Amino acid sequence: MEKSTSQKGLKVVSIITIIIAVLTILASLMILVGGGVAGSMGVDTNDQDAIMLGGLAMILGVFSLIVGVFDLIVGIMGVRVSNNPSKVKGFWVLCIVVVVLAVLNALTTLGAGSISMESVTSVACNLVLPILALVFATNIKKEQNL
Repeated sequence: MEKSTSQKGLKVVSIITIIIAVLTILASLMILVGGGVAGSMGVDTNDQDAIMLGGLAMILGVFSLIVGVFDLIVGIMGVRVSNNPSKVKGFWVLCIVVVVLAVLNALTTLGAGSISMESVTSVACNLVLPILALVFATNIKKEQNL
């Protein structure tokens, strides 16, 4: 059976999400290693700033790693749904959750004070893929009469 345009679109969005998730996971691991090195150097030299910086970097690395793994799961599920549209219901619910989280992230990022071109670009990128995935999942759901 020929894939619909929504299935093809979801597959492309999901593959992009997987690529970004893998890059996020790799960057998170580098942040964790860097934070560990900075923290251990601070302990060796009794430098409180280095210890605090290392700890903050490790916290950021852990949160970033969680986001990367979550995005990887969403991407894999999206590819699965694009190949087998009968499994769209659970993915559709997951897409709603991801869009809500992306909107909350956007509000906290932009509401944190200084709005820069970098923060607006980051927020836009974090919103576009989940919204596209939700639109494609909704269309697939309609096509399947679910």
